[in-house]
Amino acid sequence: MPKVISIHDYILKPGVEEHQFENALRTAQERGLFHLSGLVAYHFVKGIKGERQGQYTAIWIYKSREAWEALWGSVEQPRGKHEYPANWQIWEDDILAPLLTQEPDVIRFTSYEALPLRALGAIVSDVLCVIDREAGGTEHLAAEGLRLHALFTMPELQSLAQHL
Repeated sequence: MPKVISIHDYILKPGVEEHQFENALRTAQERGLFHLSGLVAYHFVKGIKGERQGQYTAIWIYKSREAWEALWGSVEQPRGKHEYPANWQIWEDDILAPLLTQEPDVIRFTSYEALPLRALGAIVSDVLCVIDREAGGTEHLAAEGLRLHALFTMPELQSLAQHL
């Protein structure tokens, strides 16, 4: 089942410092505001070159289109803001809105549906990652017929850190 990836571009109000936005992210994470049914991962990135240099973007990855629609409604019939999960309303209204130039619900965003590469004929057999946390990912990938190749394992990094 293809994942849905939503990209949200944030523009900070004049005078809002980077550390304020980054502190807001930490606060939201600590409060569990990004725990949403069907949301499998999220990333916040900051532009380092190009049109969005110095600006923030969120990348939200949902398990499937069905999971995404359960939260936000269909493309044809999106849910009203008042129907969003309570923790998302806190994120948008209380934490994010004071920092942005526009209402969080009307920011520039795009949602994409991932292409099922295997169904399109691609041969996918291996996955490369930087750090294998040894938290079950290798087994999950193996169940899908994939081999994991990690540059480091968490125990390796912990060992290196002890010798610094």
